Amino acid sequence: MICIGFSFPLMTYVEGDFTISGVTFSGRVGRGIWGYWYSGTFAGETCSEYASYSGETKIVCSNNDGSSSISGSGIAVCDSDNTADFGWLCTTQWLYTVSFALSVLGCCTTIGGAFGPKVALAGAAAINFCSGLFCMITASYVTASYKIDGEFVQPWSSLNGSDQTGAPYKANFSYAALWIGWLLGWLCAAICAYAFTQGDGEKRQEVVVIDHGRGETFTEERIVHEATVAV
Repeated sequence: MICIGFSFPLMTYVEGDFTISGVTFSGRVGRGIWGYWYSGTFAGETCSEYASYSGETKIVCSNNDGSSSISGSGIAVCDSDNTADFGWLCTTQWLYTVSFALSVLGCCTTIGGAFGPKVALAGAAAINFCSGLFCMITASYVTASYKIDGEFVQPWSSLNGSDQTGAPYKANFSYAALWIGWLLGWLCAAICAYAFTQGDGEKRQEVVVIDHGRGETFTEERIVHEATVAV
């Protein structure tokens, strides 16, 4: 789930009129942390393309006579010269990357703890907790608004021509995945921690054995192995 939100342009999804590189289209556009995808019409032509923020901005349109395109330079969102305008996007990229990496690592350690050494469950609990924590931090950061010239601005909403604050205007899967990742991360952490505190699958029993031949009694300890399944 976090993988899809991390990879695809699904932070917001808007249908209607939108502007890219000074060209206004009528259609739909999905924006993510790495780039955006659009499909719409302009001057009677059908236009559709995916473009990354740091790569070439390319508008590709086609009509009955062939195809045409408009190109422009991309924006290095993490460049120090663009901090004022796009620093929020660079921070979002880094936070989402850490959340994604911890989610993958947490999944691997959880599987390892379920079928391998029990101590892996302790590590899985810690990593899943951190995964959920970073998902919550990232979601909160995406939700935050910033005060510019005395007014609060939501950057994701502004990209879509809206002044909505709080959750991004027309928020989509990539945004929801962060909140769900927070809840599932902490739920998995709790389950792994509980499984780690349970018995190691052994029970010791003391059995009194009577030697009828000699009339002696002695105590024998037996170890009974039970299967322990970590959920």
